[in-house]
Amino acid sequence: MISDNVTKNTSYDLTKYCRITYEFIFTIIGENAPGEVEYKWKRDNGNWHGQESVEFNPGQTEKEVAYSDWQLNRNHVGDHTITLRTMTPNQQTKVYPFTHSCGWTL
Repeated sequence: MISDNVTKNTSYDLTKYCRITYEFIFTIIGENAPGEVEYKWKRDNGNWHGQESVEFNPGQTEKEVAYSDWQLNRNHVGDHTITLRTMTPNQQTKVYPFTHSCGWTL
């Protein structure tokens, strides 16, 4: 299961064409059993990124996974989404919408 809580961190470099770097942290909730969860990410360009995995140890119920270094600039102002899909042991998908804004209208 994927938690509904998503953390979005940003770092700004407004001197370089409104460049903002985004990091998204999702929480995968385990089944209270040890094992591996495989997952992958999709940005709103439609391309899935390589499959990754996280290991749950006995007694662990949550693991945070992060997608970092998504840079958007003034040419990308508007609505976007980042998607996390777990592949194993159960396939689930969580889409997180966000708006990229530079503080002015282009």
